[in-house]
Amino acid sequence: MGDTEIILHLIEKGVENEWVDFKQEYYLKEKRADLIKDICAFANGESIEDKYIIFGVSNQGCEICGFSRDLEDVSVINQLLEENVEPFINISIGMFNYKGKNIGYIKIHDNNNRPLVLCQDLVQVKMIK
Repeated sequence: MGDTEIILHLIEKGVENEWVDFKQEYYLKEKRADLIKDICAFANGESIEDKYIIFGVSNQGCEICGFSRDLEDVSVINQLLEENVEPFINISIGMFNYKGKNIGYIKIHDNNNRPLVLCQDLVQVKMIK
């Protein structure tokens, strides 16, 4: 099963847990620290499953609402993670259209390098263009 099918199945189940989180919109630049913290928290989870942060889904009712912003390039997110988290977290991102609505995701791959730690105070996270 590919990522698109897995994500649609997770949305259909409609349950947030230690390996899936629904967000209506992608992180704003002002929320870089939240992005890093969320990825790090999922990577530190005990589950050996890949984890997903899914965008374009309402938290209430798990309805597909779509989202309006483009996802950043994976290299931008990787740079943020390399600068702020040790050891490296393996992620991938994707976006697809379902019934005319954009759905995006960050996939946090199973990580055997737990625990991951934040290298610095995330209040100081740089804004990357």
